[in-house]
Amino acid sequence: MEKKVCVRCGKPLPEKAEKCPECGEAVLPEDLRCPKCGSEKVFAISGLSKAATVAKWGIFSIGKAKADYRCKDCGHRF
Repeated sequence: MEKKVCVRCGKPLPEKAEKCPECGEAVLPEDLRCPKCGSEKVFAISGLSKAATVAKWGIFSIGKAKADYRCKDCGHRF
């Protein structure tokens, strides 16, 4: 079985980790891919980031605030 590594910092992850012990990045399900481009390079959007977007853009940010993940390759939020 291949050992998992963090998508942000590249450090090895413990077997049942929910987030990286080094940088705090959330560990995503293995089969998660971007629905737009098919890339596996996706990361979770933090609650703090969502709150900042809502504070900055208000009602106009509703679509962006609902997204849970973002693709590093194409920028798609889903």
